[in-house]
Amino acid sequence: MKKKLLYILIPLYLFFNKTNAQTNLNLYNFKNVGQSNLLNPGIRPLANFTFGMPSTYLNGQMPEMTLANFFNKEENADSTFRRIVRDPNLSFNNMGISTVLDPVFIGFAIKKNYFSLGVQFNYDFMGSPPKDILGLMQGTTYFQNLLNRQADLGNVDINSSAWLSYHVGYTREITKKLSIGARVKYLQGILNVNTEQSTLKFASNEDSLYIKAGFKVNIAGIEDLRKNDFNLKQTIFSGIGRSGKADSTFNEMDYLYDFLLGRKNVSGSGWGIDFGANYKFNQHVSVSASVIDLGYITWDKNNRNFNIDTKEFNYKGVDLKDLNQFDSLEKRFTELQDSIITKVFVPTESNNSYTTNLNAKLYLGAQYALNYNNMFDFVFFNNFGNKKFNPALSLSFTKKVWSILDLRISGTYYNNNFTNAGLGFSMNLGPFQTYLFSDNLIAVMQYDEAKFVNLRAGINWNIGRNNDRDGDGIPNIKDKCWKNYGTIALNGCTDFDNDGVSDNEDDCIAIPGKPCTNGCPDKDNDCVADINDSCVNDSGNYYLNGCPGIYVDTMEIILPSEELKILDDAINNLAFEAGTAEIKDSSLLSLEELAKLLTVKLEYNLMINSYADTISDNKKPLKLIQKRAKTMIKFLLKKGIAKERIAAYAFESKLPFLRNKSAESKNNSIVIKIVK
Repeated sequence: MKKKLLYILIPLYLFFNKTNAQTNLNLYNFKNVGQSNLLNPGIRPLANFTFGMPSTYLNGQMPEMTLANFFNKEENADSTFRRIVRDPNLSFNNMGISTVLDPVFIGFAIKKNYFSLGVQFNYDFMGSPPKDILGLMQGTTYFQNLLNRQADLGNVDINSSAWLSYHVGYTREITKKLSIGARVKYLQGILNVNTEQSTLKFASNEDSLYIKAGFKVNIAGIEDLRKNDFNLKQTIFSGIGRSGKADSTFNEMDYLYDFLLGRKNVSGSGWGIDFGANYKFNQHVSVSASVIDLGYITWDKNNRNFNIDTKEFNYKGVDLKDLNQFDSLEKRFTELQDSIITKVFVPTESNNSYTTNLNAKLYLGAQYALNYNNMFDFVFFNNFGNKKFNPALSLSFTKKVWSILDLRISGTYYNNNFTNAGLGFSMNLGPFQTYLFSDNLIAVMQYDEAKFVNLRAGINWNIGRNNDRDGDGIPNIKDKCWKNYGTIALNGCTDFDNDGVSDNEDDCIAIPGKPCTNGCPDKDNDCVADINDSCVNDSGNYYLNGCPGIYVDTMEIILPSEELKILDDAINNLAFEAGTAEIKDSSLLSLEELAKLLTVKLEYNLMINSYADTISDNKKPLKLIQKRAKTMIKFLLKKGIAKERIAAYAFESKLPFLRNKSAESKNNSIVIKIVK
């Protein structure tokens, strides 16, 4: 019978934690680390391939105690526990510990898709028992302290679990602005304590003892843990750094991890799912949301159920005159304990399977990017596991220092506390990456005063990076406007008026126009911008300011036959490498002869007119002939021709009739004239 009671008291004594753990606020939307995808599968990390080596996460909170209260070098585990139980200023209320170990994480991108898979070990404690119930386990001395007063020891809500998660995730870029994702998890339950109902009231005076108790407790895997005399109290209260106690602590921890990670100890199974999304309004603002750890575990192996219907017990038999006679009181107390356990509060035991839910978590994020290297993030978080609304809010600033370091600092509101200053960073040395995040630096710098501890650290190997500084889906090497969020059609540049002309080349950026007028309106479609068109309603000639008529170039010089041959040879032999503005070597000699003529005849000036093949909204032909004209000008400048003697024009219209048809057939985009 005592063994059965022990199974019931184990969760009340060992699993005393109530937590909103696994906040991970600093890691959320930190795209430089692949594991950020675990918090929102809708956000794609930057690396094209990530292999994550074992990483660890620890989160704990002690609202009414500090770490110094736990870890005292002058005490052993039992004396520390007794001191905390008996100190009226210390309490176990709302305490919590959660730990996560990622043995392996793999993520890789294929075009607009991102896949991830891995294994994750989770260890979660939840609950908040009154100190009195823990004190009773200390024996007679504490029992004496309860005499002549009433204590309410009940309503302990516990759901503590350890499980392995095998997960597969998928992220898809639906559009340049929207990406969504989901993750499916297969869960193997290892250990669980679940209290469905608990009532325990205690009252005493000089004449009697009154107890009212009832509970329903489910456990799985606990018996296996106790078989090898695992001492969790020693593990919790010993701590690293106690003189002469570290070896004992490590031995307990080694056994605990061996037990929890041993697949032969599986006590249940279930499924879970995460889902999330990210939406970019523009190059600066984006919002995101995710819900993770929606799932359940059915415990159907190594499990027990204990149930005691609520009963009352009155005992009159303790002679208070014997309180100073320890041996006699100890004997009386043992008799009383046996009477309560064997005659009154006798639990019924069964082995029925039961189901528990994971602690679902909600993240809401908003990001404002000043530029690629500086950005602000706001994150809202809530854990629904404790069925209460207890949010965490975080505001952070991220700074990219070259390509080596990404640094994030944050301020977090958590557990009614505004003084949680956080720090996170990832350091990249080639493919090697190490990272560390904490939502509370005080716990690291001044652990004696810390009531909230949060830390995540790990190592990754990254191959290939999504080098897209403005996040528009175009790699920097192909992005002509890599500082601005643009479109693929415009090679990464923006187009405010949606006229097909990028803003950096648009002379009328706020008014839709045509490519042949550099983005300005052209009402009569003659490729003369309305602001320069003298006949805005009639399609006309460029040289006549957009008015109808035949243009006669009165500036063109009638050359002697020898000089005309030099000009015609330059036109006839002019050729460029296909699709480029690079002049072919076969054209250079004729252009040199033309340069010599201009050097001798200082009264001659050169006009270079470039024409696209057709009037079109496609600006590529016009851009190419403009580049070719500039290449010719650079060649002549190098030959000593003054820049003032060369004029160049570009037209998006059919090439006019040429005197030399062979020239037109060889080069239908550039006309060269010698003018006054």
